[in-house]
Amino acid sequence: MKCPVIHEEEPEPSQVRGRLPVNNDRVDFSDYEWMGEELEEFDRKVEEEFWEEEFIEACFEEMLEEEEAQRLLMEEEIHAYEELLKNIENRNISNFLDNVVNSSKLNPNAPEFIPRNQGNTNSS
Repeated sequence: MKCPVIHEEEPEPSQVRGRLPVNNDRVDFSDYEWMGEELEEFDRKVEEEFWEEEFIEACFEEMLEEEEAQRLLMEEEIHAYEELLKNIENRNISNFLDNVVNSSKLNPNAPEFIPRNQGNTNSS
């Protein structure tokens, strides 16, 4: 449904001239200055809140990036540890230790070594 178009008659230039201030007359805006000051204060507060929100959002993004980096690092460490365990199992450590013991030149039947200064603790 269309709204009806209302044609208003334009005022004559002589009528308009009577409503507008003439260049010689000065309009006193002192009564309205408090509105401007309030608007400036409001704008300052809104802008401050905006920057605080931006700062908080940037901090959250940085925190999430750090957490993601730590998570990736932890996953890499876990993967490296699992690979190390697989390598150890594949090498069969017990066979390695048997080879070391068999190739050793130490006497397994030798008495226990006790240093001289520790052997006679009661001889003072």
